[in-house]
Amino acid sequence: MTIDNKSLLRISSAGPFKMLRFSSRMHVLPSLCIYLTSACNYDCFMCESRRSNKDLPRQHMAPELFAKLAGECSRLKFKPRLHFSGLGEPLVYPEFDEVMALCQKHGLPWSITTNGLVLKKHAANLLKYGCRGVNLSVHGVGEAHENIVGTKGAFTVVKDALEHLAGLKSDKKIRKLPVALNCVVNNHNVLKLREIYDEFSTWPINSITFQYISFSQKECMNGADFTITDDQKLNYLKFFVREIKREKTAVPINFFPQLSDESIVPYHKDPEFPAKVHCFLPWLSLRIYPDGAVKMCEMEFGSAVKDTIVDIMNSEAAQQFRSLVRKRQFNGHICFRCCHRSYS
Repeated sequence: MTIDNKSLLRISSAGPFKMLRFSSRMHVLPSLCIYLTSACNYDCFMCESRRSNKDLPRQHMAPELFAKLAGECSRLKFKPRLHFSGLGEPLVYPEFDEVMALCQKHGLPWSITTNGLVLKKHAANLLKYGCRGVNLSVHGVGEAHENIVGTKGAFTVVKDALEHLAGLKSDKKIRKLPVALNCVVNNHNVLKLREIYDEFSTWPINSITFQYISFSQKECMNGADFTITDDQKLNYLKFFVREIKREKTAVPINFFPQLSDESIVPYHKDPEFPAKVHCFLPWLSLRIYPDGAVKMCEMEFGSAVKDTIVDIMNSEAAQQFRSLVRKRQFNGHICFRCCHRSYS
């Protein structure tokens, strides 16, 4: 089985989860996505949070708040997987070593999405404290990646860190830390997808996900330099997807969201491309922001500072939101190009 951290998003549109929608309550919490910080050591041009909040002060989650969350999760009958991701780069969180140690102490499974720039520094502790998965973001080869993320030398640093992690895994005979590489397909790298795959397939990774841009707001799509609207580029993208799916690739490849061949062009050219919604993620996960706000699809359900996760899971606001999703009446702007949608 190919493992990467888009798996929960993919299964969130699977048919068997339809039964969850019969109720507006959440009965179990399989996943908790925690945004430890809004600080980032990259400046990616396609990053919505970086562009829209560029002048705002960076915020870290209070260590005592994470300790409270870890304790609450450890007392749940079914312990959720904690995934560190979100607004910034988790590995620049000043107390990340303490976070890893607390996860291990409480027996909580955990994984991380990282840009890899300081991965080498933390590699030994990822293994020591039982990380279950690394989702690594790389968007091109050499300077092409560095131009996209706005950081010189990043490509070599990240590749070296990944090789270092692989060496540690080999030395310690550890096989249970899958590394999934994530590449955002954009206007600057679309014609080099074959080069990107050829390079990444030689790296010590378990899978590659080519992710289409899934920003929700029109202002993030219309006229933006990172969106793909050129017919020649879109035809190449269709060709690449078609051909790579036919090949027996050295490393398993995923595309996210999964689009049909005829949907690729309208998805990229039309920000309001119609989609059929089959999203059950609000019944499977919650997101916690650095200030303790608990949200899903930008709707706030409560505060982890004041309330317990158990109470927030089925707060009045959470149930109202799931009711709207269940009835397909939720019209929040986050959903007009939602990465949890299933396109057909």
